[in-house]
Amino acid sequence: MEVTLILVSAVVVGLTELIKKFTDNIKIVLVATLVMSIVMIVIAMPMLGIDSWRVAVITGLVVALQAMGLYSGGKAIKNN
Repeated sequence: MEVTLILVSAVVVGLTELIKKFTDNIKIVLVATLVMSIVMIVIAMPMLGIDSWRVAVITGLVVALQAMGLYSGGKAIKNN
């Protein structure tokens, strides 16, 4: 389960970076990141062993926050 979550988070970070290349509006990027992560977790529900939609949405939110944190943390390290 943890490995799948890490892979989903890495994919969301990559897709977030791709979206940032096409738009400068940070609100669009944030919403897209949230939507992508929730959709990916809902699709991966059987692999993750999640039975409840509520748990899937909360897990998707956590993955989105993690992906946004990984992106901003990597950006901060790069700038220093």
